[in-house]
Amino acid sequence: MILNFKTQINGNPTNFKAKILSGQKIHTIRKKGRWKVGDTIHFSTGARSSDYECFKVGTVVSVQNIQIERGFLTQILLDGEYLDDNLLIPFAKNDGFDVFLDFEKWFKDGGEFDLIHWPDKKY
Repeated sequence: MILNFKTQINGNPTNFKAKILSGQKIHTIRKKGRWKVGDTIHFSTGARSSDYECFKVGTVVSVQNIQIERGFLTQILLDGEYLDDNLLIPFAKNDGFDVFLDFEKWFKDGGEFDLIHWPDKKY
């Protein structure tokens, strides 16, 4: 399946392609229920456009349930357990964001999603 990544957010480059290829971005957060362990991933940019590029092929290694709770503080639950506060910044970086504030802005409404891993890394 195609796993498309934005090249810009709010006019700023995401560098997701380079971060995936370098191993810096090791997971992504998507709508619940679509991805399963063993699915083939076609990492891409420009899906459904003439700018489509598949830049890597991989496999889903694991899928975790993620809930992002927005309030005075942002909290993340993975498989029903709160992520330790000192892991929030590394978690956001592993998802490709340079700073936690950018992660919070992107997921400003919170919600429940799937966390899709392509290397063997779970929290």
